[in-house]
Amino acid sequence: YNNMGLATIARVASTAWDESSIGLMARLNYSFNSRYILTGTFRRDGYSGFGANNKWANFPSLSAAWVFSEESLFSGAGNYYGKLRLSYGKNGNQGIGRYSSLSRMATRYYVYGESPAVGLYPSTLGNSALSWETTESFNLGLDYGFLNNRITGTLDLYSSKTRDVLVQRQLPRAAGYTSVWANIGGIANKGVDFMINSKNLTGELKWETAFVFSLNRSKITKLYGNGNDADPGNGWFVGEPISSLYDYKMSGGVWTEQELFNKQIPYAGWYPGQFRYEDLNGDNQITPDKDRTVVGYREPNYRFAITNTLSYRGFSLSVMFNSIQGGNGYFLGENAE
Repeated sequence: YNNMGLATIARVASTAWDESSIGLMARLNYSFNSRYILTGTFRRDGYSGFGANNKWANFPSLSAAWVFSEESLFSGAGNYYGKLRLSYGKNGNQGIGRYSSLSRMATRYYVYGESPAVGLYPSTLGNSALSWETTESFNLGLDYGFLNNRITGTLDLYSSKTRDVLVQRQLPRAAGYTSVWANIGGIANKGVDFMINSKNLTGELKWETAFVFSLNRSKITKLYGNGNDADPGNGWFVGEPISSLYDYKMSGGVWTEQELFNKQIPYAGWYPGQFRYEDLNGDNQITPDKDRTVVGYREPNYRFAITNTLSYRGFSLSVMFNSIQGGNGYFLGENAE
């Protein structure tokens, strides 16, 4: 009786689950002389993981393209290819997993005297209002090719707005749960994608190079719709990216014994070895509600990659260089300094 863990308890488990996803789509394509292209699409998707009244959503899209290199106006410009694209559309995200809108139960085993007992307790908090995350986007693109397509590539400029963003919102411990799936406000994204490919050598020895560059800027445009533009517990602030790092601002190093001896530590109760946090509001105190700020971002400032491929008589060699730059001094939550 002094070591109940030596006993064994029969445990029964089940992995049965039920989940359904339905997608309906209609599309209309029109092309005239392979120069003017128009595409319209309408989707209606349903997913069982959302709330009872929010399982279905509609996602229309429209795109147009102009192959201007086929126009007689550009016939004397040489052997090249040029296509201009413009598109608008809505898309949905259902990546929350089954049963995320429901409150679920879990089991806990106990022993009373000589008899085992099974207890049930609520393990996750449900959200009956959980619904689709919707992204509305615009895209302007250019496809090009020169010198018999020895040089080809694309350039895309995009802007998107996402509403009802699906996130696991962190909750205070006093709530009895750690998090809950919820739709919060909106996020805006804009950026550039650029790609260029070149065939440097086309003989028996072939050499091809590909360069890719991407840049994205995002910000939260709305949170809970109640006039509150900040959620410090989750590090979310209107006007800042959702990947913001919200913390104390460091002024470098730690407080030293010499500074304690010289009475140079301005904060009461602080001692050597503690980090030098900046007093942002100037009250000679370090407090969570007044001295924390956005100190960086998890997302990079930009990305690029270069790939070189050599091939000769059935043998090939590929070398790729990939780079992720920036984060305003921080990357993945670690101070780059």
